[in-house]
Amino acid sequence: MSDFTGNAKIDSTDLGFHDGVGSIPNFWLRLSGEGWVQGFGGYALGGVFTHKAIYGILNTLEVESWEKLTGQLVRFRRESDQWSAKVVAIGHPIKDKWFDLAACAKECQP
Repeated sequence: MSDFTGNAKIDSTDLGFHDGVGSIPNFWLRLSGEGWVQGFGGYALGGVFTHKAIYGILNTLEVESWEKLTGQLVRFRRESDQWSAKVVAIGHPIKDKWFDLAACAKECQP
């Protein structure tokens, strides 16, 4: 199996407590293409990972705020070409500029 790269649009974003107040915060970007929707994110936020993840996404897509992510065109990279495969990275739609969330999470693990 090899990585699969494609194009998508960010339809919406979620940043907060998704299992009730007091749970661990996380984020999701909802990516869509022709006839499909898939999430990117879901990692628990905390510590240095929060800064690196949010900064990495905003910097890669060259937007100034989380709110401006909705509607952005992006590239994405899945673990494989299977629809059920996890999206592990997003990229700038034109430049060869990527943010690998899975690698960031692994790097930030204590």
